[in-house]
Amino acid sequence: MVEKGQSEAALRYAGDDSTLRHAVVQRLIEAGDAVTAAEYAGRIGLDVSSDGDASLLGAGALKTRFPCFSAENIEAARRARRDAHLQLPDAVARAVTFVDDAAGLAAAYEALKNEQVIGLDTEWAADLAVDAEDQALGFGTRARRAGKKRGRRRRARRRACDADGEDHAVGSDAVGSDASVDEADTTEEGTSVKDTETNNKESAPAASSVVALLQVASATRVFLLDFPALLSRCPDVIAPTLGALLSDEKTLKAGFGVAEDLRRLASLHKEAFGASKDGGPNAGVGPVVDLQHVWAAGTRAARADAVAGGRQGGRWSPRDSDDAESLTERLRGPWSSPEHYRRKHAVGLSAVSLAVLGKPLDKSTRMSDWSQRPLTERQVLYAALDAWVLVELLRVLRLDHAEELDRFAKEVTLNGE
Repeated sequence: MVEKGQSEAALRYAGDDSTLRHAVVQRLIEAGDAVTAAEYAGRIGLDVSSDGDASLLGAGALKTRFPCFSAENIEAARRARRDAHLQLPDAVARAVTFVDDAAGLAAAYEALKNEQVIGLDTEWAADLAVDAEDQALGFGTRARRAGKKRGRRRRARRRACDADGEDHAVGSDAVGSDASVDEADTTEEGTSVKDTETNNKESAPAASSVVALLQVASATRVFLLDFPALLSRCPDVIAPTLGALLSDEKTLKAGFGVAEDLRRLASLHKEAFGASKDGGPNAGVGPVVDLQHVWAAGTRAARADAVAGGRQGGRWSPRDSDDAESLTERLRGPWSSPEHYRRKHAVGLSAVSLAVLGKPLDKSTRMSDWSQRPLTERQVLYAALDAWVLVELLRVLRLDHAEELDRFAKEVTLNGE
């Protein structure tokens, strides 16, 4: 699991077994991730400062067997990781606020209600209804059932197409065919874990295990909302604050694959986030620009330009020319780069950040236990950055590629639809 980037899941799977927990730390060190290894060692009570018997897999043992596991090397690795990835501006990092009660929610609303743009993201808790191994691996019975259902639907569509004598490209025009999800958010088969959990609504998990954290950011502030705590302590305060903010037509909400986040929020609190016909705000949730949708639309347009520019003797190939200028004469946005419109697999928020802002996001904390309290420092910074970067991406794209951004973002999401 560690080799697959699922170290947090591996630590959860280890449970209280000290041998397994120490093994996770050891594998992280062997993989060169001394920073995460040091954090995990601290969480499981493994003292990294003392010497010890190497046969006991204690802290001293790790330092003896792996010289990289020293304070100096850990700090050097931490600096290297920071330099390699996008970071929250220091002023924003200092202003990150955790909200879990009515007073905090009211203060967040007052701080954000006059903002022109806010970023939205959620972190989902693990589904505790599945067995420990599946949970650690990121799969559950819902995911397996949903995957089988999708497979049956695809086969049925293909049979229908064959019966009609037509050659349909199923899903070729859907956002999902190009839609970007974080690379780490996909299973080995390429299916989004979030998507697989969503497709079986009949057996949706309890509210407390769906949205563990809701992040709302402006250019200068980030609020991390403990959604289960707010639902429990002050459900009546959510609609006139957070619900009012998300339905305010003067505030543009930026997200990445945000439709599913909005659907889940609506299922938890219809009065604040649901459609008006279900008792939600009259104006609905919006306006929302989904940067996942924008990127997918941009790469489709760039691919179409490449196809048109590469036609030769009735045949074409986007690879006939590597000259991006000649292939995408009408497009100049980052989505017009051949490395993006030629991609065969989904692109994630981290890759978009790299293309637009020059650095990727550090996704190593993605599979954390987001239901645990308090959050670790790395979880706080990760969650805050995921919301703040949406505002920054939109700012830069507006500044440099406003016309194309407007073209690809003309469809907004209301009520998660």
